[in-house]
Amino acid sequence: MSTFSAIGEEREIDRDEYTPSVEPQPTWCPGCGDFSVLKALKQALPEVGRTPEETLLCTGIGCSGKLNSYLDSYGFHTIHGRSLPVARAAKLANPDLEVIAAGGDGDGYGIGGNHFLHTARENHDMTYIVFNNEIFGLTKGQTSPTSPKGHTSKTQPSGSAKEPLKPLSLSLNAGASYVARTAAVNPNQAKEILIEAIEHDASPTSTSSLSVRRGTRTRASTSRTSTSTSPTTTSSTRRTAWRPRR
Repeated sequence: MSTFSAIGEEREIDRDEYTPSVEPQPTWCPGCGDFSVLKALKQALPEVGRTPEETLLCTGIGCSGKLNSYLDSYGFHTIHGRSLPVARAAKLANPDLEVIAAGGDGDGYGIGGNHFLHTARENHDMTYIVFNNEIFGLTKGQTSPTSPKGHTSKTQPSGSAKEPLKPLSLSLNAGASYVARTAAVNPNQAKEILIEAIEHDASPTSTSSLSVRRGTRTRASTSRTSTSTSPTTTSSTRRTAWRPRR
């Protein structure tokens, strides 16, 4: 069965279909919010009627880049900051494919910030998940674009002198019309938010972007900015979905 012939097939879908038959040993730290996001995604996809054969997950570099290793669907592990252009190309090549992209805050708002902005402008029918913990976690704690002002790290030992990037404002200014936030520590709500993000395709062109925050971080403060509107939590999953302006 090819990807094209499998799309649109009506059958019962079990979330276990998204678990690899030989599941790799997770490299995420114990208690990391990434596990909750993975679980929520596995629960959301069957509820929207998507099979593994109908789903493509493109990831960037970092801890979040391992997401497609633990989800049994089509996957593409891209280079740093480039999950969105690969995902957009896949959607253009196969419009019926459910395309999801994922990356961290440094991956999505720093190195891939230009792709984030223009994906919002162009309104491709896809979902973007951003794991935002306000720091470069995989490389052991460097300041990221969303790190708060004054945050100390290996790259900013005296504290960051810059105000953090505000993905919410950036998304809205780029044309975002749907903005939401949920917490990875609340997997049931995270699942519902993911379902809404994936189903946010009422128009031929619309992008859903989900920003996810992990529970592991190197500082005690829980404040942060992201593409979302609900209260801040220590570990969160956030999503922004775009509709084309009429």
